[in-house]
Order: sequence, then C-alpha cells, then structure tokens
Amino acid sequence: MCPPSGGQPRQPQVHMTTMRLVEIAEVLGVSKQRAHQIANDRAFPAPVAEDGRGRLWDRREVRAWASGGAGRSHGASERTRAAPGRSGPT
Repeated sequence: MCPPSGGQPRQPQVHMTTMRLVEIAEVLGVSKQRAHQIANDRAFPAPVAEDGRGRLWDRREVRAWASGGAGRSHGASERTRAAPGRSGPT
C-alpha cells in the first residue's frame, strides 16, 4: 500500500499521541462500557481521528480532562451524581 501523495504515512505518530477507548477506560479507572458513555458526552474531548478499528482521542486532551482540566468529574455524569449528602461513585 502506498502512502498518500505528497506525504509519508502518519500512522506511527498517530498511535503514539492518541488513545483508544480501552486505554481511556484504563486511565479513568472505569469499564469500557462506561468509557464509551463518557466519550459520547459533549464535555469530553472530541476524537481526533478514526481508523478501521475505531475512534482515536488525543492522549494529552484526555489526560487533561481526566485530571479536572475540563472542570468535570470523570466518575459521574450529571444524571448519575449522588444527591447532596450522599456518597457518589468513586
């Protein structure tokens, strides 16, 4: 398979700077199913690419979001947050 005209294949660089859903689940400490729900939330960073295996997210953006850079907890959505005075998900 030949690279697109005018450039080199970008796949190795993409995979070093991006992460898949399973890696997002590991970083966030949640199941793959929960990571899928989180990734579909408007507040979560948008995917930067897609290949034959699925969507890819920028590793730095996901880590910034996970560390609270987006001002949002990764453990719960608005619908699943515990009521005041009750313990929420960990």
